[in-house]
Amino acid sequence: GVHPSAEVWLNGVRLGENHEPFVPFGFEITAIARAQGKNQLAVRVHEQSRLLGLGFDWQGNWSGLYRGVELTATGPACLQQVKIYPEAERQVARCQIDVDGMEPATGPLRLRLSIQVLGNDQPAVQHEIDVLTPVVEHELAVPAPRLWSPDSPNLYRVDVTLLHGCDVLDAMSERVGFVSLATEGQRFLINGEPYFMRGTGDFVSCPETGCPDTDRDRWRRKLKALRAYGYNYVRCQSYVYPPEYFDVADEMGLLVQSEMGMLGAWGGHTPWHVYAWPPPMPTYREALRRQWNHVVLRD
Repeated sequence: GVHPSAEVWLNGVRLGENHEPFVPFGFEITAIARAQGKNQLAVRVHEQSRLLGLGFDWQGNWSGLYRGVELTATGPACLQQVKIYPEAERQVARCQIDVDGMEPATGPLRLRLSIQVLGNDQPAVQHEIDVLTPVVEHELAVPAPRLWSPDSPNLYRVDVTLLHGCDVLDAMSERVGFVSLATEGQRFLINGEPYFMRGTGDFVSCPETGCPDTDRDRWRRKLKALRAYGYNYVRCQSYVYPPEYFDVADEMGLLVQSEMGMLGAWGGHTPWHVYAWPPPMPTYREALRRQWNHVVLRD
């Protein structure tokens, strides 16, 4: 994660660039990384996408790397993307898994899928299936799932493992909750029951970092205190928190209204209202739309 934009090199080879300040990004480095000796990674943070950063965060006057930098190793085939759709009414977790690197030389591949409620001794539901296409769809049956709600934030852990014989090529874990959200007239319903939200606003309140905080333990302390005060809902005003915030909100039972930022000034276009926001012009449309779509996929 780099705000507002960056170019990246490894061992003097330019890997690429990123202009989406609130979306994690990465590069394939297999042919460039040195197995022996040192590797040199260089990241140039620059101002080209400053206005796009401001469009997602009204306190966007900060710069730099604000997420960890990780090196991930997999086998010749890997899990490109894992999407999990818990369906409370149907009592299934519907999985869509994109597998990259399916080549004849790779050989037959299998997926091991398991789901288990957290904080309970109930055994995991586990399936193994053959990988026949690059996109695999499968449903895990979860009879009578423990439902998620702010007052009972039950979560499940889903593990996805890509196998070639007995060798693990790649693996991912994700947490999900079974919840039904609906409306009835002017009421919100959670799992079929009316629910009343007691909320507050958050304006990227991260004094320890000055940028969106990625420390889960710090968020656990803060959001636990917020719940103790009686709040069950937060509106993130015109900006996007990192994934760690949403993970902890799931744990604590907090409903989050995440917002995508905006174009133009708040109250007009006098000298007192501009605030350095990007002007609402068509030239910014595609850049904003691209980042919006990736943020939705991220969260």
